[in-house]
Amino acid sequence: MNILIVGPSWVGDMVMAQTLFQCLKQRHPQCAIDVLAPEWSRPILERMPEVRKALSFPLGHGALELATRRRIGK
Repeated sequence: MNILIVGPSWVGDMVMAQTLFQCLKQRHPQCAIDVLAPEWSRPILERMPEVRKALSFPLGHGALELATRRRIGK
């Protein structure tokens, strides 16, 4: 099972999200968790053993840019 999580945009929220990643891994040990988040969060995510891949989200906090979001979603 592959799981994509859209990560939060704040440092504290990203750190606290690790609890979610741990719970998912406990319930579904074979799952692969990827996190779509701001580039600044990559070093944090790379230290979380539950996360397979950190994907960089190219939009800034509060940016709407619907066409870009749609392209990423596909």
